[in-house]
Order: sequence, then C-alpha cells, then structure tokens
Amino acid sequence: SRTMKQKVGTLLEAELVKEVRRVAAEEGKRMSDVFAEALVGYLAERRPDQQRAMRAYRVFCESPMPVDPADLQIILDDDMLAP
Repeated sequence: SRTMKQKVGTLLEAELVKEVRRVAAEEGKRMSDVFAEALVGYLAERRPDQQRAMRAYRVFCESPMPVDPADLQIILDDDMLAP
C-alpha cells in the first residue's frame, strides 16, 4: 500500500514475538503486518465507530483499484467523520 509508515520500537515478551513470527510465516505475511492488523483490531474494539473505519480501511488498502464508487463514498464519509 502507499500509506505513510513510521518505525516504532518497543519491548515485547519473547514468547509473544515467537508467536507473531509463527503466524506471519503461516500466513505468508511480514511480522509488521501481523502487529498492525492486531493493533487495528484492538483499536476497533475500543471504539464502536471504528467498525466503519475498519471497513473503509480494508476497502481502500486491500482492494485492487479502481475502487467501486459506492465503496469510495464509505471511505470519504469515514474520513469526514474523523476527529
């Protein structure tokens, strides 16, 4: 995707990192993608409106372009509602 990314550093339990590494390998993903998906899911659970934002994120970031106009409207609506 063409989203801006930022590198962050943190300390995690070795077993958690091992599990993330295993999941990433099983799913053919990078560890950073597994962490990002987990964080997005966590944040979505904490805010009910985030369900719509998650759907818009998936449409925008995971769908091949061009995006269906109806889906694009979802993205625009969610963007306008952002704090």
